[in-house]
Amino acid sequence: MVPFSLLDGWLRLASRTKRECIEFEGIEALLPCSSAYRNCAMGRPSVNGLMLHNQEEFMKRVIAIGGQGGSGKTAVGKALVLEIKPSAYVGADALMTVNPFEVNEALEDLGLKNALAMISNFHGAGYDLVVLAGLIRNQRVLDELVSQLPPSVQFTFIWLRASKQVRDQRRLRRSRDDADKVEWVDFVDRITPDVPSFKLFRGHQMSIDTTDKTIIEVVKEIGAS
Repeated sequence: MVPFSLLDGWLRLASRTKRECIEFEGIEALLPCSSAYRNCAMGRPSVNGLMLHNQEEFMKRVIAIGGQGGSGKTAVGKALVLEIKPSAYVGADALMTVNPFEVNEALEDLGLKNALAMISNFHGAGYDLVVLAGLIRNQRVLDELVSQLPPSVQFTFIWLRASKQVRDQRRLRRSRDDADKVEWVDFVDRITPDVPSFKLFRGHQMSIDTTDKTIIEVVKEIGAS
């Protein structure tokens, strides 16, 4: 089993004869690479490895992943994109990295505007699924995103959580930026608190505790929902 504690390190793919290797800071998760396996794992019917498309398969979809730092948003989001084709990944860092950086509604609205533009561009280019990780921090942003998506887009919202001890270990280990430093993790947690529940007026939502789960287990749980 792959320790889920190694979440947001570098991600490299290396093709092998009968399997693919996903590395998170050197820890390997071995996944069968056949199309039949991929289709079965995500609940899709296949014959001789070829996916059987139906009307739902062609729907434009968005999976938005939220959660506190170290809960697994980036790692799970990228793993989902590797498992589902055609798909695209959009991370909050690409939407809201500015200088000076101050978390407020204006910055959230800018990130939302950028996210909607990228979702539209990816969908228009033929990437039917867009995985959006890290943008949704609160109910307001969730409501704004859902209300501005085209009605034809199938929407799923996933909130990841994990114990603070495990999240702190993950963040200190990855040391991605200043937000992962020990003197900042508590401040970052206050900016993005763990929301007990969200109200979603359209689409599907789920909450997953990643404390004792591997990346593969979380991806399969999402695929089975």
